[in-house]
Amino acid sequence: MKHGFVDDLKKEVFLKTKEHINKNYTNYIDYILQVIENISDFMDKPPSIIFTFNDKDYNFFKEPSNMKKIQTFYKNPILIEESSQGFIGGFIAKIEGGISYNIIIDDMIAKNTPIFEIELSKIIVDNELNKIKNEFEEFIEDKKMGIHLIEDYLKKYE
Repeated sequence: MKHGFVDDLKKEVFLKTKEHINKNYTNYIDYILQVIENISDFMDKPPSIIFTFNDKDYNFFKEPSNMKKIQTFYKNPILIEESSQGFIGGFIAKIEGGISYNIIIDDMIAKNTPIFEIELSKIIVDNELNKIKNEFEEFIEDKKMGIHLIEDYLKKYE
């Protein structure tokens, strides 16, 4: 049951994230450019830096004026490519020698699945504990009422 909830939650996060990116694409691009700038210190190595984007972002950045936005942060040549995998957003930056930086949103959601599971477990445990507590309190109240009823009944018929 818990895994079904987690899967549903992940699907909902994917859908809401995709929807948010589509509604706020300009802000999303600003965020991507900020991250690209932030990693430039350790990614700006020869011979070139390769950025892999999803199809929508690739089409955006292949425009010369948008490509210049990336190039302003780097001294070395920039190459962009379209990913063969479909993902919501983000990118992979890589240079020769195996250094890469992955900020694919899908991967970030998947990587944080244990957090979803932990929080959901807390909710389930809290809910189960509250249910047990309420049942116990109800049991006690019923017993108290039962005791009073028996005492009243005995007094009445003495």
